[in-house]
Amino acid sequence: YLEAEFFLFGGFGYGLDHATPELTSGGPPPIEARKDNLDPLVEDIIQQFAYQEVGHLSAFDTKLNPPFDPYANSLNYLLASYLIPYIGLTGYVGTNAHLRSITAKR
Repeated sequence: YLEAEFFLFGGFGYGLDHATPELTSGGPPPIEARKDNLDPLVEDIIQQFAYQEVGHLSAFDTKLNPPFDPYANSLNYLLASYLIPYIGLTGYVGTNAHLRSITAKR
């Protein structure tokens, strides 16, 4: 939600409450969020980021049918390759303390 709100306000001047109220679940709007003073090129880029983040939130409750197979073809594998480092990084950040413990070193 943080990313979607950040890019929506920066690029459009409004957030999820206005863009997709069904995704907000009644949460409070951000405090002091506003449209940034962006040049046209950067504004377009930030708006595209906003659309992407809203898409991520919309996909959370959607079942993927057929299931994604990263090994099915070159494109699927490249798409999966884009995700793997991000997933690994966030996983390491959350478990770093555990990885450094004596228990993990056994």
